[in-house]
Amino acid sequence: MNDDGLSKKMTSEKGRVKGEIPSAMGINQVFMGEIKPESFSDMVKLYKKDIQLSEGTDFDTNLKNTWLIIINKALLKGEGNEEQRRFFVYEQLNLEQNFAHLDNFFELLAITNSIDDAEKSKIVNEYLKKNKAAVKQIVWQTPEEKAEMETKLVLAGRSYGILHPSK
Repeated sequence: MNDDGLSKKMTSEKGRVKGEIPSAMGINQVFMGEIKPESFSDMVKLYKKDIQLSEGTDFDTNLKNTWLIIINKALLKGEGNEEQRRFFVYEQLNLEQNFAHLDNFFELLAITNSIDDAEKSKIVNEYLKKNKAAVKQIVWQTPEEKAEMETKLVLAGRSYGILHPSK
């Protein structure tokens, strides 16, 4: 079965809720311990394989955010190289929303030396703009939850600007 056929099969998996990551995705096998990447580069290969299959699906953002739980943790512990850090900064910037990794995103951006200060400033502004727009699109359980996320975004952007002023 080709990747397109596999993707269609996964999105029609019986009992799967819209946005739910299908059981056949590599991330599930990693979390279950069925697959143990030997290196960070192996993990990145699995990530790229999964996202290739999820492109254009209803679970694409959820899949990426789930992978980022372990990827950000590894990157912030010093695993990976500069190219990989840069890749995952832009990967997170391009998500529909990235609320789950707010602090990790700014920390990763700060340690990615291949991105100059002017570009980092643009990234911060784009990231905040995109995530603020996403906050407005979501139906929150309470107005307080929405306000809390809006506040987190403002504070994260402000904190990054204070700790990492453009030169």
